[in-house]
Amino acid sequence: MTQKPVSAPPPTVAFGNHLGYRFTADVVELTADIQCSAPAPASQDWALQLWADDTLQIAELPLGPLLTDDAGQISVSGTATARIPAGEQFHALSLSLVSGADGVYDRIHDRKAFTSLQRFQQPVLQGAVACHFGVDELVIDIDGIENSRDVGNISGTLAVEVWSLEEPYTGDHWSGVPIASLIIGCLHGQSAWSSNHFVAHAAPLPAVGHLTLMLREWTPGGYMTRDYRSLERPVNQPNAAESHAAQELSESPAVPAIVPDDPPAILDEPLPVKGAGSGLMEKVRRCFGW
Repeated sequence: MTQKPVSAPPPTVAFGNHLGYRFTADVVELTADIQCSAPAPASQDWALQLWADDTLQIAELPLGPLLTDDAGQISVSGTATARIPAGEQFHALSLSLVSGADGVYDRIHDRKAFTSLQRFQQPVLQGAVACHFGVDELVIDIDGIENSRDVGNISGTLAVEVWSLEEPYTGDHWSGVPIASLIIGCLHGQSAWSSNHFVAHAAPLPAVGHLTLMLREWTPGGYMTRDYRSLERPVNQPNAAESHAAQELSESPAVPAIVPDDPPAILDEPLPVKGAGSGLMEKVRRCFGW
């Protein structure tokens, strides 16, 4: 009788008792204990992923192969760049243990949710935000811009940007057309700017799109969105054709008024005509009543 080999069940890999995270600006440190029921395949790559509200991936920490001890345990830790959600809402964070190959992690093995909600300290918009669209400029009024970080924790360079987005913005990835951008400077921690009034050059508004104002901050990874507001589309919005026509009109050279050097002479007396005799002149006088 020929016996067929029975393949062993895949090892069970799950989190142990200890796991956590710690943010420092836009970097997060992740730590976790991992328990394996059997040695994990050496060809399999592993990673930790930190998620907000189960929809936004904040960070990913590649681990490579899991090299456990004799008890099938391993403790991992490391830092990764964090993609902080925009706004000042509270978020439910969770940590996932995933595996895959070549940097693509398509299998989830375990997930643990943290009990405490997380709110990120970052520059935010305060109060009312209003935008007035012109043909080629944009007027922005913001009640307040605040940096709630600790005293002495100055922000990166801040910028106010207006975009026309393909989808409503929710604080995650986005795609759209830039309308206006204005750098406004750095803001110290526990400080705020009030009654902000900005005027910026603006591109023509696209016919469709979700208008969104973003407060963005320069970081080592480039500009990051810290807060945002949805904007109402103007009822009678200036379009690209009007903008082009206005630009051509403003660039057209002015036509100078033509003023003669000397005003025309007024004839009080008839001028003598060469070759005209006295008889002819007398007839002309009688004809015109001179």
